[in-house]
Amino acid sequence: MMFSRPKLEVWKSAPASFKYDPQRRLLECSFGVLLHNTGTKAEVIRALHAHLGIPHNPSQSALFSDNDIILKQGQNEVPKVLPIEQNMSSNLTCEITVTFSDSLRGLFSQPETARELVLELVGEDNRSYPATFYFDFSEEVAKTLFDPQGPPTRFITFLGSDQNE
Repeated sequence: MMFSRPKLEVWKSAPASFKYDPQRRLLECSFGVLLHNTGTKAEVIRALHAHLGIPHNPSQSALFSDNDIILKQGQNEVPKVLPIEQNMSSNLTCEITVTFSDSLRGLFSQPETARELVLELVGEDNRSYPATFYFDFSEEVAKTLFDPQGPPTRFITFLGSDQNE
């Protein structure tokens, strides 16, 4: 007897980028994911979770809510409940926009420079599909992004963060 079930694979398709707008105190994270369902049944993504933190240290992380996360296909926002049909792929851009809080500032000023940005897609039956982006957030990067004397909007792309570890 054969059971129909989804088999969703998640690949990183574009590196993590950060944009900071000091006037509005907004931090935006952006990255790409490719979803491909090789199963025998559609998967339906029902929830999105994300966090930014220091790898292997859950106490040092900032959680982002469903409301902070937007998925886009091209320029169009896709619904929060997202079906991925069998043998279909979706190349998506994920954008996370949050107010730059003191807890985020603290997270970026830790002496440990390794960081992870994790998107977790949650499907039916609470199946979890994570995509983890690793990057180095050095003092120099922090200065470029958060320097009070810097340009009105600052932008950094962490090249290689979309590569497999």
